Amino acid sequence: MEPSINVLGQPLQPCSTQPLTGFYRDGYCNTSPADAGSHVLAAQVTDDFLKFSASRGNDLRPILKDGCRWCLCASRWFESVKAFRDGQVGRESVPK
Repeated sequence: MEPSINVLGQPLQPCSTQPLTGFYRDGYCNTSPADAGSHVLAAQVTDDFLKFSASRGNDLRPILKDGCRWCLCASRWFESVKAFRDGQVGRESVPK
């Protein structure tokens, strides 16, 4: 198995172990064909994003709080970008 690399071609770095994140719950934003959500975006979440995600049916607030790092589904992150672009949510709803 080849080592996982990031978008810069460097070895993938851990996203978070407190709380433990990733499709494999190993702290890394790795993926596989079994990962239907494609949890590949390492992000720092905000309260606004957590509210946004909950409004879309994925309430992460029981395990995450403002400032936590988490491996997000690429599609959920893109949803937040589109909602910001369309004026539905503020900038803080898009994780960094």
